[in-house]
Amino acid sequence: MADEALADLADIAALVTDEPVIVVCESPGALRKGAMVNLVVEDAKIKFELNTEQAAAKGITLGSNI
Repeated sequence: MADEALADLADIAALVTDEPVIVVCESPGALRKGAMVNLVVEDAKIKFELNTEQAAAKGITLGSNI
């Protein structure tokens, strides 16, 4: 999900509340708005942040080997 869709993220996440869906974004603050994975660029490398609590609530296990 790109920056322009971040405003709709809470609504999109609500649509899949009871489904084992991994929402992936690339925007600052996306984890607080419902994403499970957020891609970030640090030192010219793509890294990711995980919301493991939200994933676990849906029965999904996320880790560094994603």
